[in-house]
Amino acid sequence: MIKLWMIPKNLPLLDVSIEEQKWSHNLADKKKKEYLHSRGYIRAVLGPILNFDPLDLPLIAPPNKPPRINLSNNSYISLSHCEDSLFFGYSNVPFGLDIERTDRKIFTNQIIKRFTTDNEKKFLEKLVSSNHKEETLKLWVSKEAAIKFCKGKLFRDLKLWDCHSRNNHIVNIKNKFSLNLSVFKFRNWYISLVSDKKTNLKNIIICC
Repeated sequence: MIKLWMIPKNLPLLDVSIEEQKWSHNLADKKKKEYLHSRGYIRAVLGPILNFDPLDLPLIAPPNKPPRINLSNNSYISLSHCEDSLFFGYSNVPFGLDIERTDRKIFTNQIIKRFTTDNEKKFLEKLVSSNHKEETLKLWVSKEAAIKFCKGKLFRDLKLWDCHSRNNHIVNIKNKFSLNLSVFKFRNWYISLVSDKKTNLKNIIICC
């Protein structure tokens, strides 16, 4: 089971570790606030669930690095930001998570050409204009989730992943590594989850 939390970014900051405070000093103001907000709420939510005081939770999450829970049992987290919200998830199986607002508007033709595979371009070309943006956003979140799962680099790896969302999988065209994919709309966001285990949408819980 994968459990997700949606945290509005306009909520007040919570306490973080001394190390996280130090890491935040080198960030620009907007990134600093986003970083402290996410680490504070991950600690506040997961601490009690895992029987830790929030500040004692063994969260290893420096800026610009994939976060992890330093426990001997199977504990995995993934997070994603957008303009107004933080989403993060926790599971006993490895997974990758990404979100985007449904009204995101930055996808120009140049960007689409840069990150889509030939297979995906053919798929998009067949769509009527009303569905084009929706499916483009779904491709984007699917690829980002896969890159997070593999701890890759966003713009280096975007075109390495070929998305087959209608068949619920995404494939790395370089090494043929395949991941199970779930991509869906929740309120004002598209959410993508990938894992090497099959994920049933009925087993995904979203807490707001």
